[in-house]
Amino acid sequence: STLFPYTTLFRSLSYIQRALSMRPNAAETLANYGMALEGMRRYPEALEALNKAISVNPSDSRTRSNRGALLFKLHRAAEALIDLDQAVSSDPSFADAWMNRGVALLATGRPEEALECFSRVLQLLPEYLEARRFRGMALSAIGKPHQALAEFEAVLSKAPSHVRSLMNLAAIYGDMGEINAELQGYNRVLAIQPDAVEALIGRAHWLLTHKNDLAAASPTRNERSRFNRIFPLPAEDFCT
Repeated sequence: STLFPYTTLFRSLSYIQRALSMRPNAAETLANYGMALEGMRRYPEALEALNKAISVNPSDSRTRSNRGALLFKLHRAAEALIDLDQAVSSDPSFADAWMNRGVALLATGRPEEALECFSRVLQLLPEYLEARRFRGMALSAIGKPHQALAEFEAVLSKAPSHVRSLMNLAAIYGDMGEINAELQGYNRVLAIQPDAVEALIGRAHWLLTHKNDLAAASPTRNERSRFNRIFPLPAEDFCT
């Protein structure tokens, strides 16, 4: 049920508000307050709380990273990257900040820089599957589909039911003209998650494209850009 996490956040919020009434300038409490508000999608209030936390403790890389992720959700990419740059600069070992910076750079059309961020994350956390998946997305965006495929396959070797990686795989095979592998990717997703909208759309497009010639080597390319076809970036891809 979605009610339980919301109720938990609401209770946490009340506890944090009580703590703030006693210590209104406690940076960590302000930061936690901001993240609780963000979890409830009360973004303007969350941003205000994170601003206050940073004004008290400007060197807190975690709060900087969280505010950067929130600013990006609010479509303030330039400000977000300033925060994320400062977060990785003040704590180069903070993997979440590198991850958030990479996601923001990839979404704003800077895949080469994003690739460096995801590689940095994997140096710090070699088993971080989402960082490997995003590294594959960045490689595809700079025109290296075979290397991208290797990254997605690496994720799937550890997590065979990783739906997003299967979608990434299908989209790249489609771009490469490997139509049977593309269809297989969509079918694998739907075997795991029958109501997966992206896979249903992808398979429908495949069937419409190849209904007259299923042996065609080069399907009509989707009108969306390669990046959007690989998989759009939802807000939850950011680390908090």
